[in-house]
Amino acid sequence: MSNEITAQNIVEYLENRDDFDLELFAYRELIARGWPAHHGGTYVDSVTGKFRQYDVRAIKPFANSTYVSLSVECKSLTPEHPLLISRVPRSSLDSYHELTTCIDDPNVPDVVSFSVMKSWERLPLYRPDDMVGKAITQAQQIR
Repeated sequence: MSNEITAQNIVEYLENRDDFDLELFAYRELIARGWPAHHGGTYVDSVTGKFRQYDVRAIKPFANSTYVSLSVECKSLTPEHPLLISRVPRSSLDSYHELTTCIDDPNVPDVVSFSVMKSWERLPLYRPDDMVGKAITQAQQIR
């Protein structure tokens, strides 16, 4: 039996397993639902200083100058290729919730923006020592 990949193999792959197509679908769906979105890009991790990639990002304004930001990771999953999430206990350095506040005062020429770090004690969303995902991979059978 040949290991050659045929045109039909490629068609089947694109119909069932293409992460890029899933990214485009997520991007189009967010746009269609009124979320200004960006497909693909990089950012600098504020903790490690490393460059990271994202599939889709979106931000949408709501009432009272409130914004919701989404960072969307797309993976086409099948029983043959499950997603594995490697976890470690959360560091106290990662145990905060960051809120960004903008002040738009007509008496001030520019919008003033600042971030406020809320400790886990007041906003118990991210507790130290809770398990947190740090890496993901799709498992596949080794031949």
